[in-house]
Amino acid sequence: MIAPQGCGAIQRFHADKKILPTSLAPDLPASHAPRMTTRPSVDRSYSLQPSPVVLYLAENLRNFRNDVPEPQPSIELLNLELQEPVTALTDVFVAIVNFVAYAKLRALPQRGRVHTLFTYYFLTMGVATFLGGVVGHALMAYIPFYMKVPGWIVSMLSVALLERAVIIYARKWMKPQIGNFFSKLNIAELLIFMALSLVTLNFQYVLIHAAYGMAIVVTGFTGFVYLKEKSTGSKQILYAVLVSAIGAAFFVFQIGIDKWFNHVDISHVFMMFASVLYYKGARNLIVDG
Repeated sequence: MIAPQGCGAIQRFHADKKILPTSLAPDLPASHAPRMTTRPSVDRSYSLQPSPVVLYLAENLRNFRNDVPEPQPSIELLNLELQEPVTALTDVFVAIVNFVAYAKLRALPQRGRVHTLFTYYFLTMGVATFLGGVVGHALMAYIPFYMKVPGWIVSMLSVALLERAVIIYARKWMKPQIGNFFSKLNIAELLIFMALSLVTLNFQYVLIHAAYGMAIVVTGFTGFVYLKEKSTGSKQILYAVLVSAIGAAFFVFQIGIDKWFNHVDISHVFMMFASVLYYKGARNLIVDG
């Protein structure tokens, strides 16, 4: 019989080490016997407990399962029932930020189409968010649903003005035909989404129009401007779009902290910060442009 390959090596290994069979191994005295040491038992009865704040947030933050949020309770003020009071109040705060931005831009000595478009963007966005807070939330018990539509229309007009502002600013680096095409497309998409909102009375078309305007048009043209001139204003507007997108994620996935500060309220807070960045970016583009 031929020995399997490697058996000779194994035998040499055992011979070198002088490994004896178990039956021939000498008895060792107890003092030389290997000691079996045992690790001391570890008391695992304790555990780190998260703080009450962490437990509260973990319990109340809504996950990505799109659970239906608990309605925000109404309050009574001056014999009026105000529904969704925190949502209405944060909407009004967004409006105030935009009205201040409008006043500051209007006071600039620079004049031109870009200045006008940015200025009226903040004015219309202030009007839209104020109507959204008062008509769309606080006074829902007294105002019919269709009265929300004017706020929707003004909101879409506001987004279209911001789109047009960045398109006009970027046209100095584009061929006239391309600039004209996007200027006409800006009007066409506004009219289409307005018509869809009016016919269906569905707020989703307002959201789709805003997402398209900010994510595609404003981001695309502002990014193009930044690549061309590396301006501070274009960078700030890109940051504003990013902050708006984070707020939109809280809104879409319904991530809220509590019924008194739900996903809509959180998105409004991000809208306030985004409005400040939009103002700073617009001012820098107007002054430096």
